[in-house]
Amino acid sequence: MFFECLENGKFECYLKADQYLPMQYIDDSIEATIKLLTAENNKLKHRNYNLAGLSFCPKELGDEVMKIIPGSEVTYKPNWRQAIAE
Repeated sequence: MFFECLENGKFECYLKADQYLPMQYIDDSIEATIKLLTAENNKLKHRNYNLAGLSFCPKELGDEVMKIIPGSEVTYKPNWRQAIAE
């Protein structure tokens, strides 16, 4: 959304504006996975770990994008990918 608005001034989101989804920055996911896989075995207390981020909806993100990139436009037009997200 950010990059598309920077480049083209607009972004059409394929999700509903109010569809909350769990999100995580990919670099954080990779770093956490590497740290877990390279940790000394005796320092791990469990065998299962969950990597968590936060949840927000596209409209919340779009509103922030438009604050940072004045004049940009974010629209919402759910398509077949919306069904996958639900």
